[in-house]
Amino acid sequence: MIAPSLPLSSELGEAPARYAHLRVRAWGLPAAVLLLVAGCVVVFAYRVHCFADLEPRTDQASAARLVQELRTDHFMPASRAERSFVLQLAGDPDSGLNRLLRYFFLTPHFMLSSLSLAYFYLGSWLLGDNWRAFVLLSIAASVVTLAVTTLWAYYACRGFLSDGSRAAGLIGAAGTFVAGAFCGYAHLFSPWGVHNVGVLALVAAGYVSSRCPVWSTRSSRWCWSGLAQVCAIYTHWTNLILLPPATVLAALVSPRAKPRKRVLFLATYAGATLVVVLPVIVLLAIKPQDFVYAGYSTASGSFDLASLASRAGGWFTAANRYFSIPGFALGIAGAILLGLWQGVWIPAAVIAAHWFAWAALPGFTWNGSPTELRTYNYLLPFLWLGIGVAVASALTCTQSARARALVLPATGFLLLAHLVLQLPLFGGPADVAVRLPLFYESYLCGQGRLRAVVRSIDARVPRRATILASDYPLQDVYFVLSHDRRPGAVVLTLWQRAKTHRLATHLAKYGYTTDCSSLYALLRPGQPGDSPRAVGAVLGANGFRCPERYHWKLLETYPVRSRCDYLGEIDLYRLQPAS
Repeated sequence: MIAPSLPLSSELGEAPARYAHLRVRAWGLPAAVLLLVAGCVVVFAYRVHCFADLEPRTDQASAARLVQELRTDHFMPASRAERSFVLQLAGDPDSGLNRLLRYFFLTPHFMLSSLSLAYFYLGSWLLGDNWRAFVLLSIAASVVTLAVTTLWAYYACRGFLSDGSRAAGLIGAAGTFVAGAFCGYAHLFSPWGVHNVGVLALVAAGYVSSRCPVWSTRSSRWCWSGLAQVCAIYTHWTNLILLPPATVLAALVSPRAKPRKRVLFLATYAGATLVVVLPVIVLLAIKPQDFVYAGYSTASGSFDLASLASRAGGWFTAANRYFSIPGFALGIAGAILLGLWQGVWIPAAVIAAHWFAWAALPGFTWNGSPTELRTYNYLLPFLWLGIGVAVASALTCTQSARARALVLPATGFLLLAHLVLQLPLFGGPADVAVRLPLFYESYLCGQGRLRAVVRSIDARVPRRATILASDYPLQDVYFVLSHDRRPGAVVLTLWQRAKTHRLATHLAKYGYTTDCSSLYALLRPGQPGDSPRAVGAVLGANGFRCPERYHWKLLETYPVRSRCDYLGEIDLYRLQPAS
């Protein structure tokens, strides 16, 4: 079997000759590549300078904690000749594969972030599994997204000049890079984890799909496109919401898709997508509550006409928060021009799919937390691309002097206004709080407190002590920032099983154990009222088989945040068995 090769040129036809009045001597391509690499290095260095000392928040700490747990001394289960592989896997809870599959079973939708986790897991072997390495890898993914979008703009705009010169491509690439490098929200969100990898996979899949359409009759093209789309879907579940609808929409409006074959393509594509995500569907059927948690549905969401209209209109107002109205208009105009002139409809289709998801899925904007802070990032690269296309078309494709007198100043004004509106997002936390209070409260408020608290706790707790945490967010943020500590049980989660007399079976099934000799507890204020009973049930004869009664001594109360509902305060207790 011969491996498919990625074509070097698009199937798209040349732009009409009437738009080719302008001739620009193009720079050498090697010089442009060097400029792109240098620009990406500068952006990466600046973002690292700004964010290297950030502290994690709940979602990011959870992902980083999983990567730490996968860094065991053996990934595959210990081999035993007398047992099958399945029994070996089930009987080795300390193997990385056991921990990964257990995580996917408990939260099936995270299977659709497998490649993001693989990216951070492999990167951890190079940079370490600490939180700072997680931030560096996240920023690297955001910068590579900028590079791929710039490359896409270069190839998309090359056909604007009928003589085939690279001038329009280089202008479009320059406009896209400027729009992306000076995008304030992309800058702010760059250190915050797996969504940056998801955006990179979406842009890469869109780029490959625009040059190798899945509706192409040549197998070498749709094989590459199909592979890119599968990778994007399994990089983050948000891409499952955006990429398939965008691909179908692009196929319906593309002049390259023959009408007689569109129905066959739609049926084949829908069936293939269903097969690709079938393992996740099966697990979601077993654990339907995770379907709600993932944001595909939400009990608090409303689907009446007024709510749908409100969310549909809110998508445009969100552009003012996370981008800018001038840049938003320029980006959408450029994406539509790219489809009309070059037949590349994927960018415009992704923008349309994002608007539809924003309106139709309540969980796309709010699911117990401000989901929009994460999902809006998936739209940004396509707006950068649209801006680059708009700039290239204004400079190279304006036919008459009168039109140039209108188009060029309008494009320049919109671009300049957009860049000026980005400046506050590059300021300090106080500037961000004015422009994006929701982002500030979720990610920046209280920065600098948590690491100091962790250092203080580490100084008071013996190195080999077992630390119980009341809940997963508290456990994750502590152990991601701490070193050489042994996490104990997550008390309140296991207590639910203890109250239904299922805890002992659960612990035996997964091989969970804990050291009872030196115990400490991290709790939120107000929880100690139930904590003695919870800890006794979890650690007692029907749990970890430790003593059931303990003396509780409050060692310290640490204020982590003020004015923000994140962790509030943390109480540190020492537990000693009651005589």
